[in-house]
Amino acid sequence: MPDILVTVQPSGLQKPFDVPEGGAPCDVVAALLKEEFGPGSLHHAGSNTALLPLASVLLQAGSYDYRRFAEASKSAGPTELDVKSIIEATAKATLAALREESSEIAKQHSDAIQQLSDDVMSINSSRTIEASKMKREQVDVLRRVLRVYTCSYDDTDAADVMHRHSVDAEFEWDESYESSQRDLYVSAIKESLTPRLCNKLAWKDQIKVKMLLRGVGHTIASKNDELLFDGKWINDAQAGSAIGIELKKRLTDASRRQAETEFYAFSITSHLPFLQLVTDMQRGGFAYYKSGDMNGQQVVVERVLKGMDTFYEFLREALSALPTHLTNAHAEIAPVEKLENPGRYKLYEPALLQAAASVFDEPDCGDDCLDDLNPWFSSKQQLVATGDLPDAIAVSDQSAVNV
Repeated sequence: MPDILVTVQPSGLQKPFDVPEGGAPCDVVAALLKEEFGPGSLHHAGSNTALLPLASVLLQAGSYDYRRFAEASKSAGPTELDVKSIIEATAKATLAALREESSEIAKQHSDAIQQLSDDVMSINSSRTIEASKMKREQVDVLRRVLRVYTCSYDDTDAADVMHRHSVDAEFEWDESYESSQRDLYVSAIKESLTPRLCNKLAWKDQIKVKMLLRGVGHTIASKNDELLFDGKWINDAQAGSAIGIELKKRLTDASRRQAETEFYAFSITSHLPFLQLVTDMQRGGFAYYKSGDMNGQQVVVERVLKGMDTFYEFLREALSALPTHLTNAHAEIAPVEKLENPGRYKLYEPALLQAAASVFDEPDCGDDCLDDLNPWFSSKQQLVATGDLPDAIAVSDQSAVNV
């Protein structure tokens, strides 16, 4: 049986049509009927209201009537037909005018919203929070705005590193700030690498970036103690940053939040797939990188590096796998979407339009800052990701995240 069955009135002749996916455009069906049976109007079966012959009006499966004007003229007379033609022409002209007016109104509203958005961004930019001061709720907002799903690399507990009593490295901190001991920790890190690996990237300390995202009610200021970057970007190290290293005398939940925040800030600034590390130079550390995309979300891995031997081996593998065009100072700058060991991708800021509604929220807008998403960090949620990422366990299942 055909999807559409049109009965031509008053003859009773039936004309079948097949309906494509989504519906048949009314103007196409009306044109075919007019060509075969002459001028007329299309109606739902039994209805006196004519359907507008427009492409935007889609006919679904069902029964319809096609009432020929020629037949109607014998009973209605020329005066009624003329009036009907005038009404139809007027309706078309009015519809076109309304469309044009609606388009202009929509443009005005869009311009107003953009201006308001820019004003809100300008106001919020005056409020800055350091990455080291980020609270758990603020990091959660950041994840939502960036459409990030965080997971752990394996079932190694973060507490195995943070609360580890044994120290398997000879490095010792003195009482001064970490930044003032750069010569000591950089020397220790480079001693764990070969000269060839050390020279693959340029090294620079205390590199700062600021990040302001729609949906986050403040500017985020981040600073990496040591930044390893493509030497071709010598005048803009942030843009060519490949690996960041944050140094802490003691690893805590706060330092994990800081490192994750720094990962987001430097990832958005850099043209490369970024890798963030944090270590206390004694017990190991943590690594953060984007492993891929899943269900419209960017998958960010927190990898626990238990022990300095594990930390250094991880860094050696990351440096060894860098492509030649990235480490050759004379090579042309080329876009890089993925790097290996670990397999990681470039992290992007989602389209601003998807977060436009959030500019009207209060700072730290929480769950309202984006469209409805799947529940975040549900208990024992399992993630099967692509590439070398094994079955992952949500980071929130680790008690440390909830502190």
